[in-house]
Amino acid sequence: MKVEKISHGATFEGSLSTAGLILGIAGIILIISYFNTYNSFIFTPIGILFLLVGLIVFISIKGVLIDIENRKIKKYFDVFLVKFGKWQPLDHFTTVTLNYSSISQAMHSRGNSSDILNRLYTITLTNDKHQELKIKEFVAYEDAVVFLDEFAKKNNMETKNTFEILKEQIQERKQSLRKQGLI
Repeated sequence: MKVEKISHGATFEGSLSTAGLILGIAGIILIISYFNTYNSFIFTPIGILFLLVGLIVFISIKGVLIDIENRKIKKYFDVFLVKFGKWQPLDHFTTVTLNYSSISQAMHSRGNSSDILNRLYTITLTNDKHQELKIKEFVAYEDAVVFLDEFAKKNNMETKNTFEILKEQIQERKQSLRKQGLI
């Protein structure tokens, strides 16, 4: 059984990471409270337990496993090498999509101001019901296109590049504005 593993790494986002952070902080508070009150012997083991569970949940890893031979895919949540998730038939997904998103941030300091644009290219699988499954994220557009084409070819799927579609729409809009004499 040949399985391809695409790890998203410790994402530090979402409700599980938040719960892990809260548990870890609660554990630290319980451990500190033991040192402040000598009669509370029960707080230390509970505090250590909360701290350990919180750290485990906080740094857990998310990713995708693809069983190429059996044509199955699994979105997983990894806690100490145990992967939780449900296998789905890869044939339910028909399209590999490259989605584009950008986030602009303004940074200000005394006499200096700069804008930073972060671009992210996400590869997702889409089925007929328009449900999406995130496969991988890229910062470089060229790397995302290569992965999109290789994955689609290997799994005999259609491709959809929303970044190229967006560029075409912008070009059409500019041409329309030029014809109207607005540019």
